[in-house]
Amino acid sequence: MIVNIANEWGPANSTVWRDSYISAIAKMRAAGYLGPLLIDAGGCGQDPNDLLNYATAVFHSDPQKNVIFGFHFYGLANGFSTVAQMDTIFAELAALSNAQGMVFAITEFGPGRDIGPQSYDGHARPGDHRGRSERSGWTAWAWDDNDLASCSSDNNWFSMTYHCGAYTQTSDLTLYGQDVVLNPIYGITAHAKRATIF
Repeated sequence: MIVNIANEWGPANSTVWRDSYISAIAKMRAAGYLGPLLIDAGGCGQDPNDLLNYATAVFHSDPQKNVIFGFHFYGLANGFSTVAQMDTIFAELAALSNAQGMVFAITEFGPGRDIGPQSYDGHARPGDHRGRSERSGWTAWAWDDNDLASCSSDNNWFSMTYHCGAYTQTSDLTLYGQDVVLNPIYGITAHAKRATIF
């Protein structure tokens, strides 16, 4: 089980972000939790500077070295205005990962197609993120972020399913859900493995 200490918490590019998470990790480990901890970038999960400047100190504060750093990718985040700038950031995070053994993941992104807060189209799909950094994992937002009445969704928002998260057949998935789940190159069904306890 991965514990996300605080979703999207903290100031951008700040020692407050660093020190607060160092303290939180110490408390989690003192309480006996030994599993992976997920720590989001500050600035609503979208500030790369917290990760670039302070993630190393946070990582090395953990006696387990079992921390995943999450970045929420909605369009171009926190003052970065081009895809090339974001590519540079992902390359820098990959270099940190290689040098320090740290794990970075894109832990929220949406469907693209100019939906919601994403500021550009065509760069908000899992395949694009995998292409930016093969060392970065990803999870998409969101399985059942309903935009219609009666727990329903359409293809105009962030849900991957049409009806309350139910999925038994392809027609239960929105366009976004089909891409995330069924894409034969980078989709969940192409890479996921069923846990042996089931």
